[in-house]
Amino acid sequence: MRTLELGKYVPAAQHLVPRNEAPIRSLPSSRGWRIVISAFLDHANGFGSDLRLRFLGPDGNLRATDTVLMTLEQVETGRLFGGDDDILAVQSNEEHSYNSRTAIWLLPEHGAPKQLIDANATFGKFLKGSGTRPGIWISRQTYDGVNAATKGWVDEFWVWDAKNKSLALRQE
Repeated sequence: MRTLELGKYVPAAQHLVPRNEAPIRSLPSSRGWRIVISAFLDHANGFGSDLRLRFLGPDGNLRATDTVLMTLEQVETGRLFGGDDDILAVQSNEEHSYNSRTAIWLLPEHGAPKQLIDANATFGKFLKGSGTRPGIWISRQTYDGVNAATKGWVDEFWVWDAKNKSLALRQE
């Protein structure tokens, strides 16, 4: 028998997810978005569970959903690059450290969230641009899934372009 700790149940958010899911986080953003992260058993997945993100816009309507890995490692929301843009960053994991996954979304004023990064990585420090370029440090995993010699990490800085609402890998 295996025990999975999925997270602390948030009963106030249960009405926002199906009955077969358990909300474990409910995050407001500064612009009025609400992100609900719920755990669910996934019988098609050999690990048995995953996490689902629900993006509710400032009007309270569901704008998008996404599925991430089974364990929530860290999550941040807010004006993470400075300026007026709402950003959501989620790091999830499965059973091994080389399965860490980072996803970063822009939560726009209107419309659906826009995914900016989806990578096998962990996220680190956000820089807000006071004397430096705004952006995010991530540690991307180099493991190819087969050869143990490829297991490792590469630190990368992704620069925030506020005009185009995008992130781009800094070129040396």
